[in-house]
Amino acid sequence: MQITATGLRYRYWGRAALDGIDLDVRGGVFGLLGPNGAGKTTFLRLVSGLLRPRSGTLTVGGHDLRTGRGRRAVRRLVGYMPQEPGLYPHLTVRENLDNTALLKGAPDARSRAASVDGVFERLDLGPQARTRAAALSAGALQRAGLAQALIGGPRLLVLDEPTSGLDPVHRHRFRGLVAGLARETTVVLSTHALDDAARLCDRVCLLDAGTVAFTGPASALARAAPDGRDLEQGYAALLGHRAAGPRLTGG
Repeated sequence: MQITATGLRYRYWGRAALDGIDLDVRGGVFGLLGPNGAGKTTFLRLVSGLLRPRSGTLTVGGHDLRTGRGRRAVRRLVGYMPQEPGLYPHLTVRENLDNTALLKGAPDARSRAASVDGVFERLDLGPQARTRAAALSAGALQRAGLAQALIGGPRLLVLDEPTSGLDPVHRHRFRGLVAGLARETTVVLSTHALDDAARLCDRVCLLDAGTVAFTGPASALARAAPDGRDLEQGYAALLGHRAAGPRLTGG
């Protein structure tokens, strides 16, 4: 699914979260990098139809997100996983996903059950079906959040810091899930983990204070380093003295 942003701006209380960015996403896995406050989550919420662009243009799958009709159409096409999965802690995983299927317009209990069973099988969540969300491990909670985003078969999957807080084993497994999903749907993900970007993303965008500092393959980002090879140093070099590069993590 194609995403096109031209001169895209968004402000909070007079502060520019995005300040005239131009981006073109055409399928695969597209990564958003940058320090906290760079505008990554704002962009994800805009492409998910949760926010309306203040100026500039943004289209997702040909739908203009400046209009209410365009945002409603995009919300039917997108699966959004925020930094904190939106699960009710007192409900079981199955109850949470059934509720999500209902909100996404599944017409009856049978169709909701089919949708939930499909993502359970896909993400190997069956053993956690009757577990309350509050009792899930970090890895199971992230998979449940991903399952919630997959209800309804989205054409665009939007993930905000999906591996944050996971140990190396669970991060490796989660990357495998996302790589498999990217074969059939466009994925846009925000991450501070540069190894996730290097291993998952076809292209990355480095945002800095609401502007685009770099777009291209992660390998090209590494070429900005003094030695032309280190991804972390390339990241830091492009941001200059304003931010230190994030640490590479294991897995």
